[in-house]
Amino acid sequence: MGLFYVLYPNLKSFTIPVILYVIVISLMAIFALNRKNRVTPSSFKLIFLGAVLFVISDSFIALNKFLIQIPYNGVWVMLTYMLAQYLIAEGAKKTILFTS
Repeated sequence: MGLFYVLYPNLKSFTIPVILYVIVISLMAIFALNRKNRVTPSSFKLIFLGAVLFVISDSFIALNKFLIQIPYNGVWVMLTYMLAQYLIAEGAKKTILFTS
């Protein structure tokens, strides 16, 4: 939400789509946090950290598009995105093993 506030003056016709995306990605992070004490600690930590990295990845994209040019932005986006996906997948594997 804080990043949206910073980006808002530059969003123009993207305001509504960005608001919708902020809601969706915020819900993803909330759902990941809500898993605490419902799954194994390792599964929770991996998926929550993956969700945080996913938010960071998308924040790089938004900052670069609407506010400032970030050096090597593509590298930072892909690095955080790939690590996020890896952690989420590993956490999901631990969840499946826990519930089986």
